[in-house]
Amino acid sequence: MLNDRAALEIIKLRVARNLKKYREKNGMTQKELAEELTKRLGKEFKHNTVSSWESGTNSIDISVLFEICNLFGVPVDAMYRESDLPPTIAAHLPEGVELTEEEQAQLNDYIQFLLSRRKNK
Repeated sequence: MLNDRAALEIIKLRVARNLKKYREKNGMTQKELAEELTKRLGKEFKHNTVSSWESGTNSIDISVLFEICNLFGVPVDAMYRESDLPPTIAAHLPEGVELTEEEQAQLNDYIQFLLSRRKNK
């Protein structure tokens, strides 16, 4: 079982990966995101701040995270989800093929279904 500190670190890194994923998905650079946040929130942000969030060096203030989610059109909980497929599953996809979030969720549900059947035997 994880201690609180380890759990918080995992969450911070998960948010960091998802922030980068959604920023790139929206075709923005770190500098462009920083400039957009500066406009929206009236507080100066720089690209190195975004970089520190994406590397997990620094945590994002929740009010900033809400604004980022509004900008990208995603619910806040999407930033906390583990959306990456396990490497063993990703290795079976054709090169260059990425599953949508919905497909990933369906695959994860199916895996859980298979594992639950294993417990019942």
